[in-house]
Amino acid sequence: MKNDVIVFKCLQTLHKLMISGAPEIIAQMFAEGSILSRVKKAWTAQNSLGSAGTGGQTVASPVEDLSKTPVADLIAIYADYLERRIVFLHKVRSSPSSFAACCCLVVWLLIAGC
Repeated sequence: MKNDVIVFKCLQTLHKLMISGAPEIIAQMFAEGSILSRVKKAWTAQNSLGSAGTGGQTVASPVEDLSKTPVADLIAIYADYLERRIVFLHKVRSSPSSFAACCCLVVWLLIAGC
């Protein structure tokens, strides 16, 4: 988790798997959600250290200097988005009745011309 470009590319790969992968991938990602939480936590902490400074102290961090690329600012935000998306998709796919109800409501609204 030290190279910001590699971490960002890994998040992009997870996102592509969520979109075009098998439905079982969402369940596996939901079960392993702590990985995204750790990425988000590590990069959020490092971003706050980078913007606030360390007050002249040496701070041990799992992440290297984030001033290398602009991608570093997006990692925690992207990990948070993916984590929320996984939870949403897991809820929708685990309860087909609520998804069907949403679809019926949308179709009804389209027919009604709203």
